[in-house]
Amino acid sequence: MSGNEEARFRLTWSPDGRKGSAAVTVTFAEDRSHTDTIQVTSSDRREVFLNQVVEVFPGIDEDELREKLEGVAAEVARIASNHSDDQDVSDDASTTQNQATIVVELAKDLELFHTPGAGSADSYVMIPVNDHDVVLGVKSSEFEQHLIRRFYLQHGKVPGAQAVKDGVAMLAAKARFDCDEREVHIRIAGHDGVIYWDLANEKGEVVRISKDGWRVVPSRGLPVRFLRKPGMLELSVPVEGGSLGEFGELANLENEEDRLLVFGFLVGSLNPNGPYLILRVEGEHGSGKSTVCKMVRALVDPAKPPLRSVPRSDRDLMIAASNAWVCGFDNISGLKQGMSDALCSLATGGGYATRALYANDEEMRFDATRPILVNGIDNVGDKPDFLDRSVTVVLPTIPPEKRESEANLWTRFDKLRPGLVGALCDALVQALSNQESVKLQGLPRMADAVLWVVAAEEALGCTRGR
Repeated sequence: MSGNEEARFRLTWSPDGRKGSAAVTVTFAEDRSHTDTIQVTSSDRREVFLNQVVEVFPGIDEDELREKLEGVAAEVARIASNHSDDQDVSDDASTTQNQATIVVELAKDLELFHTPGAGSADSYVMIPVNDHDVVLGVKSSEFEQHLIRRFYLQHGKVPGAQAVKDGVAMLAAKARFDCDEREVHIRIAGHDGVIYWDLANEKGEVVRISKDGWRVVPSRGLPVRFLRKPGMLELSVPVEGGSLGEFGELANLENEEDRLLVFGFLVGSLNPNGPYLILRVEGEHGSGKSTVCKMVRALVDPAKPPLRSVPRSDRDLMIAASNAWVCGFDNISGLKQGMSDALCSLATGGGYATRALYANDEEMRFDATRPILVNGIDNVGDKPDFLDRSVTVVLPTIPPEKRESEANLWTRFDKLRPGLVGALCDALVQALSNQESVKLQGLPRMADAVLWVVAAEEALGCTRGR
């Protein structure tokens, strides 16, 4: 069943089987279309759909589209009335519309905002939790649950699923077009020469690091916004007095140069601006490669799982990078040229775009720069560009008399971790203080990353110029 009228666009529809609902498609220029299933008898939902179409097809006749949608709504209501004597579609639509309006009103005390990017901006909301704020995507399931709970506490009943969907769509549009633009960060952020390191704990605490020192502060009121992704784990609250040398002994880093390379990677990975070095950890079976990488990850960006297999595609890699600060890949036996190039791009700054929906020509865009950890037995990424961006550590096999259980090793590590995080904070203070005065004769590849690490070299346990 459809209404096909030739104009600058063509609108087709079919009943969805639910009261007042229909699958509506707007086709523009014969080969581009936008489809959605909407509560077409709801005027608010029709307006949301219209705004989505206008965004996809600028210049489309809005008045004509609005008129056609109203015609579809009347036809859907008539059909539903003919098939059900005991149901009133108009009343049902009114209930949905009222509930959706209430859902929108429930968020009037919350701060909405959107991220930069004309075609890739996302909508977010700040929710107060105890004495700190939590950032959620407006379209996330967590925010829907928050709204449902608020609705129930106020009205003693659960809102309809369509009403929640309509309300969220309206809030997302409001955040996108009517509210401020702000960036969101994962784990690390920089602002006005200050580094903010999210502890991701229940208190909402953040480490604030500047040239003058570091301290743990509440996240509320900070000039940066942190987004906590699924899998992120709590970082140990830093304490003073720790030494990275203790980590070198624990992590089977017997060679002094290997220690300095790992320490340099740790400090480099906490620079909010990038680019970032790739840490390649090689060694025979029984050398503790995976354990060292897990510990390095736990000192910067603890997550579950800490390491994963290499993604199958560029898209999977960028999704992983969008959900974590450090990207760690385990037990690599070889990298194909395409993935090697993608990892190089991720370390120095790169993006990826793919089609969002097969029904239209919108793009889904990912843009990230991330520190990368990889390990394997040998030849872990042997392409020239990959090697140019990497620091390589080769671990010796641990002799039987020095082996210990994983449980005991991690117990020792957990006792040292607050001091180690504190030592990294000290190194960042020094890097911020020295970065403008560092001079090198003959800059290497990855010069910006190297200059940052050199600015902190004395805090890493080596003499100036080492």
